Amino acid sequence: MAVAGVASLWRYPAFIVENAATRDHGTNVAAMFRWNGLMGAATGEQTPGLATLLALPFAVAGVAIAVRAWRRPAPDEGAQARHWALPTVAPVLADPNLFLQDLVLLLPAGWWLIASARGRERQLAQHFACALWIACAAGLLWNALHVNVVALLLVAALAWLARAPSHASISLHNAPPDGPLALRGAQP
Repeated sequence: MAVAGVASLWRYPAFIVENAATRDHGTNVAAMFRWNGLMGAATGEQTPGLATLLALPFAVAGVAIAVRAWRRPAPDEGAQARHWALPTVAPVLADPNLFLQDLVLLLPAGWWLIASARGRERQLAQHFACALWIACAAGLLWNALHVNVVALLLVAALAWLARAPSHASISLHNAPPDGPLALRGAQP
């Protein structure tokens, strides 16, 4: 805002809405991997404005869930990975112009979740990460089937993160002493 000025607060959203109305400009819903892409797969590529409009309430709800979760303190040190990942995934899903390569923003949160999870939760997180990687590797192939698998997986991740954490399964206190998050020389 310091560079673009206060007027950018309404100019950028207006640009995104205008851009979303034309398939051939920057907002091709068939190439998006978030709420807009999920709605675009359902409504068809020829109606990007409708897909953006339908995605808006989901994007707002996702960000509201993330803000609510962020305002609550993490129940314990081990739940901090989930506490940090939720406000990372929700805005990524809400981003009006997110392409496949932009999903790299999720890597730190995903790594921390897997590294801090234990037992069954860790296995689920690893399987989910593999499924997301395979879905991303297929890229736009899914859109030929009118199913945005990457966006569906991100929505599933948001739902999983929004549920109450299991204190027994996600805890850094249960981590092995030389696990991936251990600090060398730290005293217990």
